[in-house]
Parts: sequence; C-alpha cells; structure tokens
Amino acid sequence: INMLESVPVEEYEKRAEYIVKRALERGKPVVMISNFTSFHDFPNDKFKEKNDAYVRCYERIYERLQCGNLYYIRGRDIITDIGYLAADLIHPSPYGHGEMGRKIAKKMRDEFHII
Repeated sequence: INMLESVPVEEYEKRAEYIVKRALERGKPVVMISNFTSFHDFPNDKFKEKNDAYVRCYERIYERLQCGNLYYIRGRDIITDIGYLAADLIHPSPYGHGEMGRKIAKKMRDEFHII
C-alpha cells in the first residue's frame, strides 16, 4: 500500500513475485496475503484502480507459482468490515488486529492445514 503512489503495477508484481519465490526456496509453507481493505477501496479514491491491480498481481503470482507449499489469502476477505480499521482507514484498529489474526489462523488451520 505504501508503493501505490510511486511503483508501477508491473514493477510491483515483479518485486512481489521475487519475494515469494525466495520464501518458497526454504521449502516451508508460504502464506501470501494481498492488500487488506482500506480507504483505497472507496469508489472515489484516486488509487482505487491501481490498488485493485496490485491485488490482481497476487492472483497471477499464485497461479504462476502454484505449488504444494504456497497458500493465498485475499486481504479483503480478512478485513471485511471498516470497523476493523483505525481512524486513518488504513491501519487496523486494536480490535481489527485481533480479528485479522483470528481469521488468518482459522484459514491456516481449517483450510490449509498448516497449523
């Protein structure tokens, strides 16, 4: 999210894929999470389209790198309520941190079976 203003989508995808590939080299489970819900998801935000494009990068990376130890979580499926965010509408609130952790752990346990 900190790169929206300055990094083109193609460069962002290249960097993100590099990091994921490096993590996969360790042979351990890698959970890749796309951008969480924020004010950039509001229809009138000037970076909404670019933020959506960043999220699609994760989907493409997951499809390209599909392997047994790569797992993908859509960040927007984790922060499903604006109440999870602090007043700046970008960072999680204390309640949001707890709910995010709970949802991610549930996916890792019940869907991915890695914890």
